[in-house]
Parts: sequence; structure tokens; C-alpha cells
Amino acid sequence: MGTTHIHFDGGGSRYSVRVGSRRLGTYRCPFFGAARTLLKEGVPEDELLIMHREGSSIVSMQGPIGKAAKLTVIENDRTGPDIGPYRPAMTERHL
Repeated sequence: MGTTHIHFDGGGSRYSVRVGSRRLGTYRCPFFGAARTLLKEGVPEDELLIMHREGSSIVSMQGPIGKAAKLTVIENDRTGPDIGPYRPAMTERHL
């Protein structure tokens, strides 16, 4: 099993993510969004994904790419932010 380190920067509702010097994308949920992108690019599901804020050595989140790709942050008025299953937007779904 390999390891992929990503770094994120930004705040609010958009975070820019890079792998090494390559910009991976901009995401609302940087860890989970980057996992989905890496999985689509062919990175193995069991590869460990480790996320750091840009300029910090502190690990913000980590986990297997395959599991992270299936999750997202869900926000609602009853319980606040929580982690739950990812459901692609209708424009992303294959019909």
C-alpha cells in the first residue's frame, strides 16, 4: 500500500488542493473531493491519503482513498456538520 500526501489552502466554501507541485483541483470538501479525483485517475483504493494544510506538517485528515471517496461533509440545521455518504449531483450521475 502506497501513500499520497495532499496539501490544501483556502477557506470558506472552496479549497485548492495540490499533490506535490501539481494542482489537483478546487473542492468544497478537500479531503473527500481529492480522494474521488485520485480514484478516477487510477490511484489504488487501498492507498493511504494524508492531508495537510499548506505550510503545516500537522496531519488534518487521513484514510484509505477508496473509503474517503465514498464520503462527504453533510451540513444541516439539526445536527450541524457531519460526515456521511457521498451522493453525486444529478449532472455527475451516469444515467
